Amino acid sequence: MKLEYFISGGALIVSIIFGVITILTSQKANRLQSEVLSLSKKANEFEIKKGEVLMMSLLGRYFVLQLNCWEPSGKIKTDKISIEFHIQELKLLNTEVNNLISNPFYIEILEKYPEINLLWISLRQNILERENSDIMAVNPQTFEKFYDLYYKLKREVNDKELFKNQFYISTDEAAEFLKKEIPKLKLVGKQ
Repeated sequence: MKLEYFISGGALIVSIIFGVITILTSQKANRLQSEVLSLSKKANEFEIKKGEVLMMSLLGRYFVLQLNCWEPSGKIKTDKISIEFHIQELKLLNTEVNNLISNPFYIEILEKYPEINLLWISLRQNILERENSDIMAVNPQTFEKFYDLYYKLKREVNDKELFKNQFYISTDEAAEFLKKEIPKLKLVGKQ
C-alpha cells in the first residue's frame, strides 16, 4: 500500500511539474506570438508608407517630366535630344510602376480608384505616341488622369509632412503650370 501511495505521489509531482512547465511555455509562446504580430503590423505599416511615398513620387515625377518639355521662354522644346530624353524618362517612369504594383498601399488604392489602371495604359500609349513622332507633345488626356489622381491621393495620404519639401512644392507648381498651358497647346494645334 505504501508503494502505491509513493507511486501516486510521484505521478502527482511529475504531473504538477509538467503542468507548470506547460503554463510557462504557453505564456512564453503567447508573448512570442504577440511580438510576431506586432512586428508584422509594423512591417505592413512600413510597406504602406513606402507605397504612399513611391506612388506620390511617381505621380510627381510625371509632372516634372512634362514641365521639362518647355523652354524657359515658354515654348515647347523641338530639339531631337530633348525629345529622346523625354521618351527615355517616360519609359523609366513606366518601368518603376512595377515596383509599386505589389505594395499593399497600391492594392488598397486600386480597389478605391480602379481608374489607376487606365493611367498606366495611357502612359504607355503616350510613350508609343512619342516614339512614333518627331515632335515634343504632352498628351492632355494622360495629363488629366495624372493630375486628378495626384490631387485625390494627396488629400488621402496621412503623412502631410511628406509634401513639405522642395520636390512636392515644385511638383505642385509644375502641375498647376501644366494645367494652364496644356489647353493652350490644344487650341494652337486646332488653328
